[in-house]
Amino acid sequence: GRVWVEGRTRGDSSAVCDGDSGWVCDSTMFYNSGPAESVYVAISPSSLNADGLSTADVVAWVFDHNRNPVVDSSSVHLLTNLGSVTDPITTYNECFGSRADGVYTSAVLDQDDYCADPRCRTATVTALVGFAAGSDDVDLMNSDPSPENSSVSAPSEVPVGGDFSAVVTVKDIWGNPICGESVTLISAVGATITGSPGVTNNSGIVSFGVTAATDTVDIHDVLTATFGSCAVWTPITYTAAKGVFIPDTSDSAENDNLSPIYIEKHDTLSEKSKEQSGEKINE
Repeated sequence: GRVWVEGRTRGDSSAVCDGDSGWVCDSTMFYNSGPAESVYVAISPSSLNADGLSTADVVAWVFDHNRNPVVDSSSVHLLTNLGSVTDPITTYNECFGSRADGVYTSAVLDQDDYCADPRCRTATVTALVGFAAGSDDVDLMNSDPSPENSSVSAPSEVPVGGDFSAVVTVKDIWGNPICGESVTLISAVGATITGSPGVTNNSGIVSFGVTAATDTVDIHDVLTATFGSCAVWTPITYTAAKGVFIPDTSDSAENDNLSPIYIEKHDTLSEKSKEQSGEKINE
């Protein structure tokens, strides 16, 4: 509760405290607060670059059951689901607001929750004091696509006419994935591409089906992905059949049971048959 105290310089309680008559009066207020029951949290600014470096101020105000400031130096614990915070922090200036100050630092993210939106994800900062809790949010923003952090992934070699997948990953200048980005994939030699243009998912990824070009010789191709003003590419070779048998030298059980076959030259089939039966061939 609150206690009000008034002081007078003279003992006449009926006098008016106007200063002109020699009466000087003053008053003060004392707070008798209870334990923390509520916490109000504010973050400024409310949005940051998702670069792992940008910071925002976190302020927590702590109140008791009667909404009076908690007068002791209360320890406030800060938690967040993304990035980092200073922890713990301690309340001060109790009679005027029981406030504690902290700092939130952004993070580089692995997922984009807001497709086709400058926001990437939303971080929540929670302040805990005893059984009381309060929270506020800060939006983490991605940037424009970056060719340095984006890529095309595909096998380096594929048989001519073979089917395979090409995966494009789009990230911004800090390495955050970008969702909802339209991507076009083209082949320098006219390989058949399905699903182009495609749109990246929450991980900044889009996949395409590719059927390699066909020829009797090896073909060297370049798959190029374009998105916004950026382009990334990867080389790939479509290999023609050479008619060469390459034995399997793996240590599988099947190969362990294989025996070599030896072929010998004979004049006639009957001659070979007689040798196998142990008969002597008269010349």
